[in-house]
Amino acid sequence: MAEMPILPLYVRDLIMDTNDIPPASFGSYVRLLCRMWCERGTDLPMDMDKLARIAGVGPRQFKNKIWPDIAGYFMALEGGRITQRRLRKEKEKARQLTAKRKEFGKRGGEAKALNAKKTALANATDLPEQNPSIHIHITDKDVSDVDRSREITKTEKTDTLSPGGAGDPVLDLIPEAPPPKPKAQEYPEAFETFWRAWREAPRANTDPKLAAFKVWKRLGPIDISAVLAGVKRYKRSPNPQRGYHQQATRWLGNRGWEDDYEAAPSQKASSIHSGFAAL
Repeated sequence: MAEMPILPLYVRDLIMDTNDIPPASFGSYVRLLCRMWCERGTDLPMDMDKLARIAGVGPRQFKNKIWPDIAGYFMALEGGRITQRRLRKEKEKARQLTAKRKEFGKRGGEAKALNAKKTALANATDLPEQNPSIHIHITDKDVSDVDRSREITKTEKTDTLSPGGAGDPVLDLIPEAPPPKPKAQEYPEAFETFWRAWREAPRANTDPKLAAFKVWKRLGPIDISAVLAGVKRYKRSPNPQRGYHQQATRWLGNRGWEDDYEAAPSQKASSIHSGFAAL
């Protein structure tokens, strides 16, 4: 594999610098640059026949037509060799970058190897042993006493957890009682009377009953007859007749039974006609 297999090509600079040379000369110039990049010294011998072979053209065509167009892009070196200034600079930059990457990789490998070595040493360390000067004597009688106490404790726990004794098949088949259902909300009779009257209003079937009862309790003692009379006046007012219905919570909170409601237009007209009839 070549030392630097990737050639950094700055397309804009290449096209702008070679804009005046013919396509054949441009192709030969690029081939010479690529071959120079593959050489360790980034240079080629100043030999027209060899340069023509690298450029892919005949020696006469290269010497008479190609080389006069591209000779100004190269510079001469000692020993009869030529190179390209920008190409040589990019090659040196690429070498330095590769050297830095190798150094970083080497450091990372050394750190990884050191961690692996530490882990291996930790795994290979002998475990601490018991001090032979300390002796604990346990006899067969002590072991049997411990086993017997464990059996007694296990039996007591089993009897405590199972009311019919350990392994009672009858009690095991009895299902547990379901949790008690929450009791339904109970309302006093006065509120129930109000609620039945209120539900007769247009579109009153969407009111939340529990929320209305909470407002009712905050009002304290209420004259139910005055409330029922207020509900009747409210139902005859224009808004409920047109479909605009208050929530019971708002009506109770504003003490709506104390308001004087204006009668609906149809009821006003009937009262006016009855007055003319009396005249």
